[in-house]
Amino acid sequence: MAVFEPPVSADPVIEGLILKHADRDLDFTDAALIWLAFESGLPEVLTADEKDFAVVRLKGGKRFDIVPWMH
Repeated sequence: MAVFEPPVSADPVIEGLILKHADRDLDFTDAALIWLAFESGLPEVLTADEKDFAVVRLKGGKRFDIVPWMH
């Protein structure tokens, strides 16, 4: 696991994701993870909030590989 802070240059993309998915109430953390997936090309995401990641598509229309968080 790694901790990553998006650069300031990512802010417009992250804000755009939040606005694009406003009907889903996408928060900053989820939008930042989506941005990171766009940048890294890695489709796997560990999340307790599967509904948001099930809607968003990566480059080429690919879906996220959602790894559910154990409750």
